[in-house]
Amino acid sequence: MYNCAHRISQLIDRLGTLIILPAMVIIITVDVVMRYLLNNALVWSQEVTGILLFMFFFSIQGDCFEGGHHIRMDILFNALPYWAKKAISVISGICGTVFFGLIGLQGVLEIPYMLKVNETSDELMLPLWPFRVFMVFCCIVMVLLLLNSIFRPVKNNQGH
Repeated sequence: MYNCAHRISQLIDRLGTLIILPAMVIIITVDVVMRYLLNNALVWSQEVTGILLFMFFFSIQGDCFEGGHHIRMDILFNALPYWAKKAISVISGICGTVFFGLIGLQGVLEIPYMLKVNETSDELMLPLWPFRVFMVFCCIVMVLLLLNSIFRPVKNNQGH
């Protein structure tokens, strides 16, 4: 199960870094150029970049966690004995599992309502439920990675 979640997190990360982030850069650049040079801004650009930023955050979280690129206190953590590192890793794994599990659960609970009322974005009238499904999927992958981190040995220079 871990290998599958790990591969999926890598694929989602590539989606974020190779498609979503460049799309944000292009949209923001075009909007700035149009606003300041042509005095004509893209009305929908902030809405789309907001949605893309949301997707980017959720797309990179799993691979970021797996690669040890998340924020943590390395100097303090690496000075601890193995048993303390393991205890902290277990506690952070449990807390992360609860956190992302609850975000995912709330997303699952909101999707039927979003479909029922046809919840859309303000400017482009994009249906918002597909983005919520993406968020839930990313949270499921993250929970699987966090659960795995609870049971694997702690490496010398990594705290997850």
